[in-house]
Formats: sequence, C-alpha cells, structure tokens
Amino acid sequence: MARDGAVFGTPDSGTGRTSQSPDVPEDGGGADKAALSGAEAYAAQKNKNRRKKMSYKEQQEYEHIDEEIAALEDKIKELDAQIAECATQYTKLEELSREKEETEKQLSEKEERWLILQELAEEIASKS
Repeated sequence: MARDGAVFGTPDSGTGRTSQSPDVPEDGGGADKAALSGAEAYAAQKNKNRRKKMSYKEQQEYEHIDEEIAALEDKIKELDAQIAECATQYTKLEELSREKEETEKQLSEKEERWLILQELAEEIASKS
C-alpha cells in the first residue's frame, strides 16, 4: 500500500533516513531541547531560592485549619442527625441536604488547603 512516496518509518530512497512528518525537523527537535534545558535550569534556580518560611497569613491559617476541619466534620454529623429526624418532611429534608452538600464541599476545600500547607511546612522544615 503506497502513500504518495512518504511512508513513516521506512527509509527514503537513497538517503538511508526514515521519513518524518513535514512539521518535525530532521534532527528530532534538538533546538527545542536546549531551550527546554534553559527553562528547567530557571525553574530549578527559582525553587532553590524559594522562601524559607510561611507568610503570616499562611502560618495563621495553618495553625487554625485543624480546628476548622473538625468544626465542619461536626456540622456534617449534626446535619446527618437532622436529616434522619426529618425523613418525612420533604422541604426540610431538601434544605438540610443542600446545606450538607455545601458543608462537604467546604470540608473538601479545607482538606486540600491543609495538604498544601502541610507540604509547604515539610518543605520548609527539610530546608532548615
């Protein structure tokens, strides 16, 4: 099965090279590798010079986030209990379900933020 004389992965007649797409340079994109190395070097230097402590706001958030997470977990438990009590009251049940869903979303966001702050704290501790 012939395709206009350019079949990928087969040698071109007489050159011994394999055919490449017209968008891919013959050298396999070697020029981009040098630029990428420069970008990687910049990123490595930037990470090396990264701050060695949390900002005041991050420190305050980190100190209180466990309490906030515990409060959200307690609120979800309370909402579950209220939902169980209001099983026959459709409108109240719907309202409580929405509130529980919003509280679970807030809890998830706090847990993600806690993880970020925890990783930052560990990174700072390892640099000290």
